[in-house]
Amino acid sequence: MRVTVGWLREFVDFDLSVEELCRGLTFLGVEVSSFYSERQCEAAGELLRLSQEEGFELDDTVIDLEITPNRPDCLGVIGVAREVSVLADVPVRQRRVRLSESGREAASAASLEVVAQDACPRYIGRVVAGIKVGESPGWLKRRLLAVGLRPVNNVVDIANYLMIETGQPMHCFDLDKLAGGQVVVRFAKAGEHLLMLDGQDRALFPEALVIADAVGPVALAGVMGGADSAVVDTTRNVFVECAVFDRRLIRRTSRRLGLQTESSYRFERGVDIGATDDVSKRAAQLISELCGGSILAGSLEAYPRPYQPRSVRFRPERVCRILGTRIDAHLMEKMLLSLGFAVCREVDDQDGTILVEPPSFRVDVSCEEDLVEEVARVYGYDRIAPQLPRPRLSTDRLTTELRLHRRVRQTLKSFGMCEVWTLGLIGDSLLERCLVGQEHPLRRCVVLRNPLSSDEDRLRSFLLPSLLLAASHNARHKVLDRWLFGLGNVFVHVGEKAPRERMHIAILGSCDIWPENWARRGTKASFFHVKGVVARLMEELALPEPELSPAFLPFAEASECCEVSVSGEPVGFLGRVHPEVAAAFALSGPVYFAELNLQTIGKLRPQQRKFRPFSLFPAVVLDLSVTVSKDTHHSQVEAIIREVGAELVEDVKLFDRYEGEQVPPDRVSLAYSITYRAKDRTLTVEEAFGRQQKVVEALSERIGARLRE
Repeated sequence: MRVTVGWLREFVDFDLSVEELCRGLTFLGVEVSSFYSERQCEAAGELLRLSQEEGFELDDTVIDLEITPNRPDCLGVIGVAREVSVLADVPVRQRRVRLSESGREAASAASLEVVAQDACPRYIGRVVAGIKVGESPGWLKRRLLAVGLRPVNNVVDIANYLMIETGQPMHCFDLDKLAGGQVVVRFAKAGEHLLMLDGQDRALFPEALVIADAVGPVALAGVMGGADSAVVDTTRNVFVECAVFDRRLIRRTSRRLGLQTESSYRFERGVDIGATDDVSKRAAQLISELCGGSILAGSLEAYPRPYQPRSVRFRPERVCRILGTRIDAHLMEKMLLSLGFAVCREVDDQDGTILVEPPSFRVDVSCEEDLVEEVARVYGYDRIAPQLPRPRLSTDRLTTELRLHRRVRQTLKSFGMCEVWTLGLIGDSLLERCLVGQEHPLRRCVVLRNPLSSDEDRLRSFLLPSLLLAASHNARHKVLDRWLFGLGNVFVHVGEKAPRERMHIAILGSCDIWPENWARRGTKASFFHVKGVVARLMEELALPEPELSPAFLPFAEASECCEVSVSGEPVGFLGRVHPEVAAAFALSGPVYFAELNLQTIGKLRPQQRKFRPFSLFPAVVLDLSVTVSKDTHHSQVEAIIREVGAELVEDVKLFDRYEGEQVPPDRVSLAYSITYRAKDRTLTVEEAFGRQQKVVEALSERIGARLRE
């Protein structure tokens, strides 16, 4: 964005030097990249020739500005002048437009229909008849050349001049070339083409917004006009368009066609919907003054939803707290007023809260933090003393959820495991490596609309693939003696609704959980390693012992895969990674995993732990070997032993499991070591044998157990 100092002085009286002006604008957030004399600009040769013809000196200075995308109001000289007025502490001089309209109505010469109202919230058209197209006056050509635009003819130059001055792009059509005098704002139809002003014939697409007449498109809205309706030397009547288009739509159209213009650059960032009428009047007035002709009365306008100022809550005390400085509340109000904001009314006298209405040209201001930034930049960032933030001691306790996560992490780290942090994104190829079929529920992921990579195009539905990738990375770097665990969110696809988010914990390992050393040789991981980890984790969380039941998962070995339940509530699964899956991740040997839903675990009620003093009396240890059906689970046997043994049973240990020739093929032998102890006396062997006999009878009656001979 280029402006000249002379152009700025038409709106603001200031006595700042060029250096002071540039420095002040930069500190206000309107960065000046460079400034130079008119004699040094790109069109210096043409300007020199023009100055000799017109008899003026090239004594103006051009300022080149870098405007951030959130400040489209500074893409016009008037917007920059508002910033200069804050620096100089003088008001902006407003242009007054007085139209000399003829008696004939503009609606008699042209018609307007806005079909795509959402894409074009405001459209104004004016008609100037009987003009004469020719060269622009010297002052106009000088302004355009200084800011890098090429003069074409007086009508086109006026449109470009006002675009630079106001930031509002506009377009002038040869009215006689508009079939039926119709102007229709609509989306393009399939198969339509448009020959544009740059000489290129472009195929249009249904998402492109066009200006059309009774026959077809005559301009690509917000981007470029068509060659067939352009203003030329023979043009006598012009239709002046001044409109506001949806900036997202213009951005998509410009990117898709690879066509960026001065107009699209401004429309993409947003134009002032409140100034459209004034700009259209100014355009009609200038055309009438410089090209002759008469302005037809009235305008053709479509403005279905007029702009309504929005109020933003503003608390001066909070501004001081955020900036770390003291600024008087009245000074803040003065700053906002100087920027064009309206201070509406007080809301609460106690904390000084007020309502502030941003002007229509400040499309970037929508919340209180935006107003804080306005105060900071006007006050001066260089005036805000740097200081360390005050530490805030909080007595707030951790939430129940965070305490659970911390407890889980501490427990697994105490087992010697390493925590890994993984991305929440996975790809279709990763699920295929895990043998998850297209119809499996875990395959129904939330797919991203604009992924950066095909390998990370969806939100994960379970954690195991992420841990397998981490383990594969470790294996490639010869790190094979670590169990891994990771906490992370998984996402459940629920159709059109927002996905459900759940916190999971996953565990993965292929080695002995205890490290190998000189006194202990490590072994391979086993099912009982991962089962023991889950059991100890539940114990640390004061939850009942987990119950296991056979399950089927595509990425697990069928014979070693179980669903984990606690207090009858399913909380996850554990087992051995299928050999094909392990091979796909270059993992050798058996690999075991577990994945638990921490959200469900957090809802379970912990058991109350009570202190029980040690008995001072000796124990009696008896062995019991029984055969049971292969369908009988060890936990069933242990539960009966503890129930019948009651207060005398202190401990039950399974020390042997046998299948073979000495037991029937449909049965299995389980051998237990049972510790009996009384709390208040020395337990006799006879009492222990008597209680064990009752245990044997109960096992026989309930589950058909038989003593092994």
